[in-house]
Order: sequence, then C-alpha cells, then structure tokens
Amino acid sequence: MVFNIKKYFMIFSFSIFCLLFFSVQVDATPTVSGVSATYDDNLTSSYTLGGTADRAIIDWKLGDSSFSLVNLPFEGGSNSTWTKDYSSYSNNATVVGDATYGSTTGYDGNGSYYFDGGGNQESVRVTGLTIPQNYSVSFWANRQASSGLHPYFSFSKTVLLKVSSSNIYWGGMYLCHSPSNSEWHHFTLVVENGAASQAVLYVDGELCGTGANYLTPTANLYLGSITTLVNDNWNGYIDDFKIFGRPLSQEQIQSIFQDGFETIVSEELVDDEEWTLEVTPNNGTVDGLSVESSSVTIGDAPTPEFSDYAMILLLMTTVGGFIYFRKQDD
Repeated sequence: MVFNIKKYFMIFSFSIFCLLFFSVQVDATPTVSGVSATYDDNLTSSYTLGGTADRAIIDWKLGDSSFSLVNLPFEGGSNSTWTKDYSSYSNNATVVGDATYGSTTGYDGNGSYYFDGGGNQESVRVTGLTIPQNYSVSFWANRQASSGLHPYFSFSKTVLLKVSSSNIYWGGMYLCHSPSNSEWHHFTLVVENGAASQAVLYVDGELCGTGANYLTPTANLYLGSITTLVNDNWNGYIDDFKIFGRPLSQEQIQSIFQDGFETIVSEELVDDEEWTLEVTPNNGTVDGLSVESSSVTIGDAPTPEFSDYAMILLLMTTVGGFIYFRKQDD
C-alpha cells in the first residue's frame, strides 16, 4: 500500500479549514449569559456578554408585560425604513423621509437617528399606541440648530414637546430654558392628569421645569419632523426613546440618566410584585438570542449572612461570658 502524503495533507488542511471557518461563524454571533436580577432594596441587573456582542438591550418585565410601553434603543437591525421596539408590546417604528441611521452616532457611541431639519417631514413613527393618562417619556437628544421652533417628539403632530432658541415648551406651556446645543442631554417628561394635572420636565436627571398639563396623548408618535416648514422641524440626533405607563420617580430618572436601564430603584417597587429581566445582546449589526432571568418577588430580600468577623465576635463573646460566669461560681 502506497502512503499518499499529498492526499492526506489535503484532507488534513481541509479539516483545519472547516474547524476554523465554523469556529469563526459561532464567534460571530453576539451572545449573553449569566442573566440575573437581584433584589436588595433596588432591583439590579447582571449578565455577561459573549461572542461579538458589545452592547446589551435591557427590557424589565413586571409580571408578563414590559415595564416600558415603548423601548426604542436604535441599535443593530435599525435602518432607513424600520427600527425595533424591544418591549413586549412590539411597537415597532417606521422611518419616513431622510431620517438617517448611524450605528455609532448615539450618546453612548452606539446607534441613533439624525434629522436634518428639512421640509420633507422626516420622522420615526409609531402608530396605534395606547397611552394612559399618566405616563413618562424618556430620551436622549443632541440639537444641532440654534434657531427655529423644533419638536423633540409629538403625538399626532399636535401634542408636542418642542424647543426654541432658548426655551422648552409642552404644547404652548413654557417649562424651562433649553440646555446647550451640539451636546447630548437626557430628557424625561412626566405627565400626570387628574386632580393635579401637570407636566414636569427633567434634564440630565435634574428638575428643569413644571407646568399645567392640558394635553391628551393620542395614538400616533412622531420623532423629528412634523411639517413641511423647515424651521419647524427637528435638526439633530435622537437616541434611546422610551415611554412608560406611569409617572417615573426622580430617583428612577436619575438612574436611567446615569446608568441606562440597568436598575429599577426601590421607589418604583411594590411588595409581592414579580419582576424579570430580559437581555438581548447586540454587536451593532444584529441581535443575538434574548435571555430572560428567573423571576424576582419584591419583598423577598436575601437573608443576611454573618460575616467571618461577626462569627468571631460572637464566639469571643460566648467564651468570655462562659469564663466570667465560671469565675463568679468560684
């Protein structure tokens, strides 16, 4: 039998090629592991990204439904016609006009949408929403224009948060002075209706202004342009847009501003509620498989454990007491 070195070398080379090729394919997938939610006064997230994942998309769930009604982080999968809602309500958005998606233009170096302020009504739109009377809207914005009256967002083009050269308005109600242009700022509008109808605006986690609320949200959400008039359209970037079906506490607003959506603060929690954490890994282009944590029941705080020092102190106290009483007996 003749040993064909060339033949076996080719088989060996092909095997190495297949091994490397398929290893690269596996590694090219964004993954996440070790997803858990921990309750200790606040509710905190924990997870480990793997593969090519360089960012995590967080969705907290209260019972079977997402805490947020709309969760638009504008990450991988977003494009010039569509962007995904990561809440359980599937309020995916369509992109109209020349709104431009950038995978690295966001406040955190990840995805966002840019609106050039032209008159072609470019916008990111979500239709068919059901917004309760009390709600909160959270987003990041970077305004590029210094003049005109520009809407951050609106409901059906009539209920809108807008900014002039120096002021921010909820409809026609003045709220506060606008922050600096050409910089990222975090905004949260908290709207409450009823006996004390009011709209409260927080900028970068701090109270900016309060006004009476006389506006009722409608089913259609618009980010960016709303008219064909150049000076009435948003010029700049918008990122990480969320709507919550309740008034958020200032503590939660500050937590989102400082750390993203990683924590649900104690002010938002009620005993016996069941929460879960869902994490979707992303690499700026595609999502990996979402992983959900085990449920956590609020009020079930972990049982305190004695530290080594506490155990030593307890032992010393016990021994000392034993010696003391023995001497008393003598």
